Order: sequence, then structure tokens, then C-alpha cells
Amino acid sequence: MPHRVRAREEKGWTQDQTSDELAPYLGYKLKQAGVSAIERTFDSERKRNLDVGEVAAFARCFDVPLAWFFTPPPSMTAPLATPGLEHSPEGARGNLAELLSIVIGTPMGWEAFVDRIRELLASEDDEDATHKAVYWPLGRVTRPEFDEQLDLRRRALRDVRLAQRATPADDVIQQMAGLLVELVKLTPTGFQALAGQDPDSVLRLLAEANDHVEPIIERNETARRDGHHPAEGGNDFGKLERLDPGELLGKGD
Repeated sequence: MPHRVRAREEKGWTQDQTSDELAPYLGYKLKQAGVSAIERTFDSERKRNLDVGEVAAFARCFDVPLAWFFTPPPSMTAPLATPGLEHSPEGARGNLAELLSIVIGTPMGWEAFVDRIRELLASEDDEDATHKAVYWPLGRVTRPEFDEQLDLRRRALRDVRLAQRATPADDVIQQMAGLLVELVKLTPTGFQALAGQDPDSVLRLLAEANDHVEPIIERNETARRDGHHPAEGGNDFGKLERLDPGELLGKGD
């Protein structure tokens, strides 16, 4: 089954409904016959070529990535799965490995793609908006702000624990090792790993961190009410905001 038919049927749309849904993305309305011609072009002698804008419109309308439309349907997988990874001659259909390397990339291609993402993230033109736009398709709509809050809590917890444990006692090294483990858990990467393994531990960790930063947040709010810029000993703890650990993890109260 061609992917355009599959996309439509998974939505439960008729060809007329598909025409209506596509119109805002195409900028014009296809007739039912036009939708039919596009769907049948894969296995019909009469080919209906699609331009990039039309493929992008289909991807947006059906809420799937562009690459989804370029992978072969199951009925065509076997004929394409021929040996060899070399590029096919001009005009040849190519094999499955070559097709997939074009659609989803190769390790070398991914390096170029990741470099391009880094360029976008390094943009100075509305940097916050750029981060949100890049992280959104990765399911991290608010990650930049959340990562900053995690880092601020890690640093606040570090300062508090260092003050508590930096003593000449014989067990200070063991205590410092335990402190490092706790601080690693509050890095964005460590937090995500712990959240996947033990959400209850994450809740306890954030609750403990929140206990330590609450006085700082209260001082910041007092400073703002008095018309002063919040500051904590030259660091940027003035950016600390209240977080609801349960809400962040989708656990409610």
C-alpha cells in the first residue's frame, strides 16, 4: 500500500476529507481526483510528480516526518533488498540500503546534520526562541529553562553541602564522594537517567534540593519587591524559580 494511502486511511479520512485537510498546507484545494492521482502514482503507469512543497504539505497535514513518505512500502522491500551498498548508476532504482541512507542518513551524513543543528543552537538571533524551536521536535519543549533550573539547584546544593561537610574529620573524603554522586544526579543528563530508573528517588531529590533553595528564592522575591536586583554572592542564583517536582514528572500531587 503506498504511504499516501496508508497515511489517509490511518486518519480515517476519505479522499474528499483529505482534500479539505490538505488545503491550508498546500495553499489551494485539490479535487478528489487529484488526491486519487497522487495516491495511485506509485503503482500506476500515469505518474503524478510531487514537488517538495507538496510533500511537506502532506507531512504537516498527516503529522509525520518527510522521511516517512520516502521509505518503501512492505510490498517493495524484498525487490530493493539487493546486496551491495555502492551507489547505483544514474537512472537505476537502487537498493534498500542506498534508499534508506538517503532517507535517514549515514554516520557521515549525521555528523553534517548535527553540525548544522549546533549552528542553529549557537545562533544569536533570538537564541531562546531558536532553542525552543530546535528542541520541540525532540520532545523537549521547555528543556532549556528546566535544564537551567536543575543546574542552579545542583550548584545551590553543592554550596550548602560543601559548607556542611568541609571539615577536618577523617571521613571527609567519603562524604565528598557521596556529595559528588548527589550532584551528578542533578545534572540534566544524570536527572534524566535517574528519572527513567526511579521516579520516586527523583521526587525526593528535587524535594531536598527545593528545601535548600527555598530561602534563596524567598530572598530573591523580597529583593524584587523592594526594587532590587536579586543576587547571591556573585552567582546567578537570582534566576531560581519555584518548581513543582510532581508536576514536572507528571505525577500530580
